Amino acid sequence: ELRAAKESLEKENLKIVNAQPTFIASQKSEISEEDREKYEALLEKLDENDDVVEIYDNLK
Repeated sequence: ELRAAKESLEKENLKIVNAQPTFIASQKSEISEEDREKYEALLEKLDENDDVVEIYDNLK
């Protein structure tokens, strides 16, 4: 579907800046403050890893 939408817009001479699928959570979750601190520390470590391109979550 994404490719077809992109091609359709390009046929109308519209410039596509970015066309990639993105995860959007349908339900959000809450975690405790203690778990949030641990989670943020994990995110920092993942962000430092060159092999990690995108990180998605469903936290509020």
